[in-house]
Amino acid sequence: MKQNSTRIAFFSARGFQKSLLENKTNVHYIEFLPLDGWFIDNELVTNCPSLNSTYFKYFDEVLSRLIKSGPIFSRHYDDLPSMELVLRSSTLSILAIAEKMSAAKITKCVLGTAASHHLSTLMLEIACQISGIEQIFEYYIFENRVLPLRQSESIKDRSPVGGVISNYSFAGNLKTWARLG
Repeated sequence: MKQNSTRIAFFSARGFQKSLLENKTNVHYIEFLPLDGWFIDNELVTNCPSLNSTYFKYFDEVLSRLIKSGPIFSRHYDDLPSMELVLRSSTLSILAIAEKMSAAKITKCVLGTAASHHLSTLMLEIACQISGIEQIFEYYIFENRVLPLRQSESIKDRSPVGGVISNYSFAGNLKTWARLG
């Protein structure tokens, strides 16, 4: 029997997700706790990759991505005198997350959002991209319906995961909502 080589990580997995997937060896959990840092499978990720890490080659690229994502970054940080230090510290954290995910042989990462609009999801998205890890974003349509979208390099290459997620038709709901509006 062929072994499944997919190793999937869930970012900020909700309780019901964890209970459905507990005891699965190919499932990992990634958490960001603002006062404590990043955790993969309850293990703290250091704020810097190992000294011999191959991920240092991405330092300038990651720093540039953070700078270009200024609006997201500035939502969470307002101490301008030390902004450059925080940008560089965040860059090192991203490299460390990428290194740790690669060591865990993670191949896919589910982010419980439609797009990176917080610093934590932005950092994880960049870590996945430099590690070659496919990202799956949960795009909520309406009434708790989710369209999972896969992405590799950027939002420009997104595509539906595929398969039949639901065959429920919203036609009746839409007509009702139109009458109410």
